[in-house]
Amino acid sequence: MLQNIGIVLWGLSVLIAVPLISFLQSNILLVKVVAHLLHEVGKLVDEWQALKDKIKNRQ
Repeated sequence: MLQNIGIVLWGLSVLIAVPLISFLQSNILLVKVVAHLLHEVGKLVDEWQALKDKIKNRQ
């Protein structure tokens, strides 16, 4: 029973992964843009945290 569930889950992951990989290959520019935006957001969050710490230290 447990082995059958594993086979079903593996089959589902393959069914999901194949279209996902082809989507990513066809939209590699979009993926790069999204990754860049996430990187920029991360830098902004770091700067915001540093600013908050500075303000807290002054009080």
